[in-house]
Amino acid sequence: MENPLSLAAADTPASVLTVALALALFVFPILFTCVCILMRFSGVHRPPYFAYFCAFGSLGSLSLGIATSNSPLSALGFCIAFLISPFLLVRNFFALRSRGDRSIYHQGACWASLFAATIIVFLLVWSLFDEYLKSPKPSGALIRAALEGVAEAGVFEETGGDVAGFAGGVVARGGASRGGRIRRPRGHPPPLVPSSSAERGRLN
Repeated sequence: MENPLSLAAADTPASVLTVALALALFVFPILFTCVCILMRFSGVHRPPYFAYFCAFGSLGSLSLGIATSNSPLSALGFCIAFLISPFLLVRNFFALRSRGDRSIYHQGACWASLFAATIIVFLLVWSLFDEYLKSPKPSGALIRAALEGVAEAGVFEETGGDVAGFAGGVVARGGASRGGRIRRPRGHPPPLVPSSSAERGRLN
């Protein structure tokens, strides 16, 4: 199944962008306004306006980030949704849960905050895990082949005893192993490393 956040791409269908933009600019603002009007006329004591604003605003910013893909506004929407909203939603959830005089609107704001936070955290974890799976990673067989190729090719001998050239050959062939040592087949003596300029001249 495709990662939902991959919708924020250049090849996103126009219908998906239209739905996301309608959610961000019309659906969530209208729902928030209707809930505020109902709480106003119902005479709710200390109505949770801020909690509903965070719940609808976080989902709206997420929809706005998808609708305005590959733009600065998209980055702003995702930044609000993933970096700010989860902390506010969790704070609102526990604040409303600890209240004793909760009305049906307070309970609705409590669970709406938890629902929005769950969706945002789930999408964030899914996105990071999906990007990790898609990132190119060298296999163990490829690494072993590179190390054996360096040991068998004799990179040090090809450089004529030049230590700098030897190091460059190791880096170029991807043969560096742990601790800066090179894996060699068993039974092969280590290469002779010249310790002075005079010895290097004799080897050359």
